[in-house]
Amino acid sequence: MHRLLVVDDETEMLRGYVRFFPWEAAGFRVAATASSGEEALRILASQPVDAMLCDIEMPGMSGIELVRRVRQMWPVMPIIILSGYHVFDYARQMIDYGAVAYVLKSDKNSVLLEALRKAAVCLGSAPRSDNEVVRQLYRYVEEHLDTATLQDAAAQLHISPSYLSRLFKDSEGVNFQQYLIQEKMRAAEIMLTRQCLRVGEISQRLGYADTQSFIRAFKKHTGMTPLAFLDGVRRER
Repeated sequence: MHRLLVVDDETEMLRGYVRFFPWEAAGFRVAATASSGEEALRILASQPVDAMLCDIEMPGMSGIELVRRVRQMWPVMPIIILSGYHVFDYARQMIDYGAVAYVLKSDKNSVLLEALRKAAVCLGSAPRSDNEVVRQLYRYVEEHLDTATLQDAAAQLHISPSYLSRLFKDSEGVNFQQYLIQEKMRAAEIMLTRQCLRVGEISQRLGYADTQSFIRAFKKHTGMTPLAFLDGVRRER
């Protein structure tokens, strides 16, 4: 089941939705609930959530502001907007923020179910285990070795950076940055010894700002400069 965060300041309605709505029919389970935008952001930063159902009219941080801030950190997370009123300006703003659907609280269950199914399509048919998230992170690094960052990886995987960092460290025993450097240095060794590329070209391919930055990173990782490393490999052959 995909993990859903439900955000609504109307406590009784929130409880009713969580208890009685047939979430499983659309492939979801309610992983967490929040009664304010601030609480929702804390939850998103602390645990994995695949999609969000959010009331738009809330005191304090409005649903619009919450969606805006969520989009900054999780640009492709499916979001469904829930509203007690059909306000065109609200709907237009939510379209601008890429909401999957705009659902009225007075709509029949079938309308929300259809919106959830659209969100499930965005996520793919199969929910992910923690092991699958780690495998997806490996693929992300392999495909974006020159530009990879924890923040971008988290955004693409619909997970908060802090949670992804903890998950990866617990699973692999090293933090994301250490792993990224290891992979860059492994690729650099291959480019040096098998592809016979120049140090400057390797630096560019691995996304370093300049050649000296790459040389410092390589020496810190291997204990020698790239050319010294290459000379050592040649002597061993």
